[in-house]
Amino acid sequence: MRVFAKRLKELRSNSNMTQDELSNKLNLSIKTIMKWENAKAYPNCINLYNLCKLLHCSCDYLLGVSNENE
Repeated sequence: MRVFAKRLKELRSNSNMTQDELSNKLNLSIKTIMKWENAKAYPNCINLYNLCKLLHCSCDYLLGVSNENE
């Protein structure tokens, strides 16, 4: 799932958002975001959905199932 961590960091950066800003928007701790971006942990279904909605990407893209970001 390193693809997830890499794509999350890329999408967040491309959205000009800091880890702190993302954590605030998702109502999560910054430690959670850091763990996700370092492939130490992964989001549950609800957080995955909220991430995709916020970052304007599909779950398939974020999880590495697809290379198309739609």
